[in-house]
Amino acid sequence: MDLLKIIASIDGQSQDVSYHSIADRFQGELATLGDSNSPDRASALAEYLAFSFVEYLDDSTGHEPHYKPEYSFTTKDGSPGDFPPLSAVTPAVLAYWEQRAGATPSDALRARYADLVWDLSKPAIGKRPEVRFAHAAIDSSVRAVQLGVFEDELQQLIRMKRALSISISINDKARIAHAAQALVALEDQIGKDHLPGLWGFSFDTLVDNKAVALDAATERSLVQKLEARLARIAMAIPPDPPTVEAATERLRKYYGRHNLPEEELRVIRTYVSAVVTFSKSAEPLAASGWLDSVHEFLVNRGLDDDAARIALLMREVEAKANANAVAIPFEIRIPIDEYNAELDQLFDAPKDIMFARFAWEFLVDRAEAEKQVKKSAAAGPLLSHLAISLRDEDGRAVASVGSIDDDLDGRVAFQMNQNLQLGSPFLRYALDRLVTKYALTRESMLEYIGGSPVFPGNRLPIVSNGLQMLFAGEHYCGLCILVPELEAALRRLLHLVGGNIYTRGRNGGTNLRNMAEILRDAAVVKALSEKVTSYFRVLLTDARGWNLRNVICHALAAPSSIGNMQSDRVIHALLFLGNLRGTQGGESEQPGT
Repeated sequence: MDLLKIIASIDGQSQDVSYHSIADRFQGELATLGDSNSPDRASALAEYLAFSFVEYLDDSTGHEPHYKPEYSFTTKDGSPGDFPPLSAVTPAVLAYWEQRAGATPSDALRARYADLVWDLSKPAIGKRPEVRFAHAAIDSSVRAVQLGVFEDELQQLIRMKRALSISISINDKARIAHAAQALVALEDQIGKDHLPGLWGFSFDTLVDNKAVALDAATERSLVQKLEARLARIAMAIPPDPPTVEAATERLRKYYGRHNLPEEELRVIRTYVSAVVTFSKSAEPLAASGWLDSVHEFLVNRGLDDDAARIALLMREVEAKANANAVAIPFEIRIPIDEYNAELDQLFDAPKDIMFARFAWEFLVDRAEAEKQVKKSAAAGPLLSHLAISLRDEDGRAVASVGSIDDDLDGRVAFQMNQNLQLGSPFLRYALDRLVTKYALTRESMLEYIGGSPVFPGNRLPIVSNGLQMLFAGEHYCGLCILVPELEAALRRLLHLVGGNIYTRGRNGGTNLRNMAEILRDAAVVKALSEKVTSYFRVLLTDARGWNLRNVICHALAAPSSIGNMQSDRVIHALLFLGNLRGTQGGESEQPGT
């Protein structure tokens, strides 16, 4: 099919118009024409460019063009590139689009050509376009949507919002009003309760928008329609929490802005009630996640009585979630001969050096974990954007980890958590090797850590009792003694390096700072390094990690769940802090190998 036939075909299309499909047709024509310098090729390229630029639903509010490249790439020499590039929009291409905007009988195409001229003339060639192109883009967009010529609802919505945006930008009050009315009509036409992306946009775009100056009757109508939709979706069997939340948030914020607290509280409780109904029939894990979200929502707004009622239900659901949890076994194979050779080389040193090397060797490195996270994200981008909920033995949500884009720190902490678990068999074997071949005993450990200023002599008998329990297999009791001693040791370190160990008590006097605060204090970070304090935080105080300090000191774990894996890490932490010598004003150093 030659170029004129393609143009005639798209000009005559009265339904199912897709800009992307039109771009494909002109791309095929360009392939047929090859590298010729014919006028047809220049026209086909201008058409291909016209339909290759991409529009997004959320229009930019700054000075960037509305039309964006379809994709970006990196060239062989490492420089960035876009397609289509803005540099391809030449005076000749713009002139062609101007001609097509006047010649085509299709409202859908006229809207596109005229909008391209209006949007890209200034950034591409520095030329201010005539306002008639803005008028054509607005009027043709509205007519095309009203006639229902586009293939999908998203394109209709983009065109209608764009018509309103251009009208506002040129301060054409008549067109603003007309586009606003058309936007409302479009939502009435395509809005479906179970598809939250296809409703609420009129409310979002028009209500409280000073540029639109919505009349009171239309605003009242939009609020009433949204209230009716909230009532319907909240009463669905079962309700869909994200959909109910979408309506609730709009109304809640509206009533908040208009100082109507009773109305705001009413819609909040409608949302809470819908989530409670959902939780009664949903899978326990999904129900627990939404109840946890609602509980946080209520607490943040000071609705403590409502939050308390949700908390009772959370405990019931969390117990079910834990009962339904499935263990996923995995196996780690250790090449014993190779590993023994590595350990013999590592431990071939005087006792003090040997313990210090051991302490440094089994740190989990935050920088390495971050590399793992980014590598995994590149290999599996979908998984890297899924949120992760961490739960304790009772099914209680203790922490959440967001996507790599929104919560890189959380993803890295979670990766360090996994690395701690995966490294546990290696640490266990290394400790056994220290005991059997290098005579690691409770006494030799005490002698070593007793040389550190953070373990004064009057605390060593307590540490000895804790170690005795660990060596006897009484892991939970041993950690109940040793974890507080680790906290006290870190507090002494903070004092030794000139930091502040106090906070003010609410009833007067002072309180001692807790481990989480100490490990984030700049003085401790400087003394130990970010690598070490990051490791200790994940091991001891971060709910996205092992969080041993809080798990042990607040009795958050069953004694049966505490074993060699946790005890080995506490022994490692003791040996690491026992490695400190003369910490005043300096950083700890990794021992030579």
